Amino acid sequence: MPGIDGEKMSKSYGNTLDLFDDPKSAKKRIMSIKTDSTPVEEPKNPATCNVFALLRLFATAAETAEWDARYRKGGMGYGDAKKRVAELFEEKFGPARQRRRILETDPTLVEDVLAAGGKKARTVAKGVMASVRDACGIVISRSRA
Repeated sequence: MPGIDGEKMSKSYGNTLDLFDDPKSAKKRIMSIKTDSTPVEEPKNPATCNVFALLRLFATAAETAEWDARYRKGGMGYGDAKKRVAELFEEKFGPARQRRRILETDPTLVEDVLAAGGKKARTVAKGVMASVRDACGIVISRSRA
């Protein structure tokens, strides 16, 4: 997946879209995605466009096909596609961002959920390990079980 600079998206390259950035920052980064200098009136190649690659990840198949046709027809700038990517990005990650803000205000709830998950995982792991030991013929004294 291409980053905002057209290279492979990577945190170490600093070319990512941070899922939990505020909407304004995310949109600013999306609007800064590197594109070529094809004039607005000229057709564009969706197969080589970084914006289109991201659009394809978020849009429905029908919407992707519409954008593909718009690209090939010409008469639209990359800014139009970038704005749509920003909208789709917000639709996808906005609810998770809001949920994270709520969880950040209640660390006790997060700790409780993690503790409950750990307890559940240990119960499952204990059963799996008993099966493994049985299959391998490993005997454990009752005091360690």
